[in-house]
Amino acid sequence: MEPSEEPYHLNGGIILRNNVSLIGVHGPTSRGTKHSIKNQPVGSVFKITDQNNVFITVESVTQIKS
Repeated sequence: MEPSEEPYHLNGGIILRNNVSLIGVHGPTSRGTKHSIKNQPVGSVFKITDQNNVFITVESVTQIKS
């Protein structure tokens, strides 16, 4: 995902099955990456908007890293 001034809206319900990895291309950005007008971070930021489902369900031997 390309860095953006606004967060990407994302629903929940993601299930990572056994032996699956979710790995980002770049490491985390520094804490100083803040929107110039709004009090929010910028970059590849997710805004979880699902009110009914958990964001990510992780099964065994799964890794999530940036």
